[in-house]
Amino acid sequence: LACQLLDEVMPILEKRQVILLFDSWYAKRELLAHALRYPNLNVICNARHDTAMFELPGPTAGRRGRPPKYGKRLMLDEIADDLKNYLCRMDDYFVAHRLVKTRIFGDRTVHAYVTLSKSGSYRLFFSTVDPMALHMSIAWQENKTLRNTSSKHMAIYPLKLYKLRWGIETNYYEQKMFWELGSYKVRTKTAIEHLLNLTNAGHALMKILPYEDEKLSAYRDKSPQELRHALNQQIHKEVFFATLVSKAQSSINSSALLKALQALAWGDGQAA
Repeated sequence: LACQLLDEVMPILEKRQVILLFDSWYAKRELLAHALRYPNLNVICNARHDTAMFELPGPTAGRRGRPPKYGKRLMLDEIADDLKNYLCRMDDYFVAHRLVKTRIFGDRTVHAYVTLSKSGSYRLFFSTVDPMALHMSIAWQENKTLRNTSSKHMAIYPLKLYKLRWGIETNYYEQKMFWELGSYKVRTKTAIEHLLNLTNAGHALMKILPYEDEKLSAYRDKSPQELRHALNQQIHKEVFFATLVSKAQSSINSSALLKALQALAWGDGQAA
């Protein structure tokens, strides 16, 4: 499905430089090989801790036989050891950087990043983006500080781009929370497509509604969660009053109670 989505989108973006961001669930050889067929596409992704990494192969001058594809195998701890030398820091994370080869990227040399959080947890990332190539294309859209960034700190800039994925995480969280679809477990391709279509349509409608209904215009710059809460409150009020009125009409009630309900309904514009 991810490959099909790429094939739909990339022809539209053929004149642009595209960077694909995804988490470790998608960091598989099949998708990476498919994505990197597009010459204007690069990848920055999170990866599993146990992903096999290798040093770049050494020189083969004067040696007989086929040159090796990979050098010595690297363990995550070996790259993480560089953090002790405090190579770079990004926000609240220490970052180590190394050029490596890994089987999921085939013969391509990629940039490996290991981050260390305050809690002591490590995360592994791969990037096919040349950080120095970003220096000219991005620096002039940013501030003077970036234009004067040293090559050592510029090396970790692809991780700053990966932070853009957080908007996707927020979107996914809001979809699950709004439609309460977090407990749905689907595995077939058709079911996944239906669920994606449903959640994305629901999320899109929540984003569009404040622009279509002037009464909800205050929520145009708010998250769908806040709009959901407001709509939820309104629905509860309407259900409460409708139930209460129906029961009041079918049983013996004092005139004082009916007058109080009438005053409450008229005093609450939304409920009325």
